[in-house]
Amino acid sequence: MIEKSTIGVYFSANDVVYDWAIAFLNSFRTFNPDLRLILIPFNQKCDRLIQLKDTYNFEVYIDSSFSPLEAIGEAFELGHTPTGKYWFRRYASFWGPLDSFMYLDARQLVLADLKPIILALEKYDFDFLYYDCAINQVYEPGELRRSLLKNGGARGFNSGRWISKKGLFSLDEFEKLAEEALQVREQLNPRNTDQAFINYCCDMKQVCYGHVAEVLGGICQNGWVRQSGKIYQQDE
Repeated sequence: MIEKSTIGVYFSANDVVYDWAIAFLNSFRTFNPDLRLILIPFNQKCDRLIQLKDTYNFEVYIDSSFSPLEAIGEAFELGHTPTGKYWFRRYASFWGPLDSFMYLDARQLVLADLKPIILALEKYDFDFLYYDCAINQVYEPGELRRSLLKNGGARGFNSGRWISKKGLFSLDEFEKLAEEALQVREQLNPRNTDQAFINYCCDMKQVCYGHVAEVLGGICQNGWVRQSGKIYQQDE
């Protein structure tokens, strides 16, 4: 059984999205008052945000791997997203202090207890769980995409919210997979660099991954507010 202190949530933000981060932190602590929360600074512009760590009870994770992860991001960049390399810092979570964890961007609200979702990873023996899918945001139509689809991969999951575990990837693995992915860069989404990268890594390693709503059942299928649909409630 996983110890309570070794599960938690990583989030990424900086002072540019300070107001969004406040909304995220308020929602998170409303529904997860005791769950361990760790900030991965998006970049060096985080002084104001870090001053909130006692108010919202979060830690700050700084790691020497940020620089090589940013180098991977820079190699994937085609000039669409000038800050894109910093998105790759989130993948230091695979060797951070938490054994089982959820990663969340700060541009969203948390409206539920997240512990059952994180614990589902061990309970149902998955390596990686994700939410929204949009294959065109990850893989371009072509040979690579078709090959992965034939083998049950290429789900095209969103990189802003997912659940995984420590040790699934190492920095050395990421650097090797990045070299391979750059050989097929034209078959990956030109803009969503970190999203294309983590999907490629999971597909190439053939990790055991699944959609949170499909694995657990009884929870929201999508995370995007703008998507249409209704909440179904059964009369009791």
